[in-house]
Amino acid sequence: IGFIFFALMVLYMFFFMIPKGAPMAVFVIFSIIWTGYGVAYLLDEEEKNIAYNVLDITSKALFGVVLWLYFGKVLAF
Repeated sequence: IGFIFFALMVLYMFFFMIPKGAPMAVFVIFSIIWTGYGVAYLLDEEEKNIAYNVLDITSKALFGVVLWLYFGKVLAF
């Protein structure tokens, strides 16, 4: 049930919050990474723990660095 609300939030952001003509790469990466949490929830306990750790590193640390590089004009999408 929680995944349904996540999907609704992503769709709302896609249709109403992103300016027309804005680069979509950051939004797509965000959506794919955070969708991984819903998929990882369905795994066995040990695999779930590993997947959550990888997703935590990716979604929090790496994604923050990518945003910093993007808004600092180092990367261009």
